[in-house]
Amino acid sequence: MSGVSQAVSGGGIEAEKRQEHGSMTMMGSLLRRIFVDINWIHDVWLNITLPENAPLKDKAWFGFGRVLAVANLVYFSINLFGFLIPRFLPRAFKSYFQERGEVYAKAAEDKVHGVIDKSNVPHKESSNLRI
Repeated sequence: MSGVSQAVSGGGIEAEKRQEHGSMTMMGSLLRRIFVDINWIHDVWLNITLPENAPLKDKAWFGFGRVLAVANLVYFSINLFGFLIPRFLPRAFKSYFQERGEVYAKAAEDKVHGVIDKSNVPHKESSNLRI
């Protein structure tokens, strides 16, 4: 399969890099959401209080907001620390170091071939002209 058809079909190395880049972006956004949820929990549980004579409807919504804040924190934490980091971070490191090793191996191979090629090229001898 040629590189053009792989790029068109969405397969190959380009697709893996897009997937890894997308997963790193997803992890970053989830990390940001976790910090937003921590701020939300701090705000709902510590800063906001209802008056004693609040109607039952307001108390119910206030309790629902607290539960929702905690549920969001739990959900995004499990998603980030239980799924994305264990699955995608090792894959990203593996592909990065594998690609890096391939680049170094190719450079070493080129260097060896470059030395061999230079030894086969006849050297131009300088003339010893005296003026």
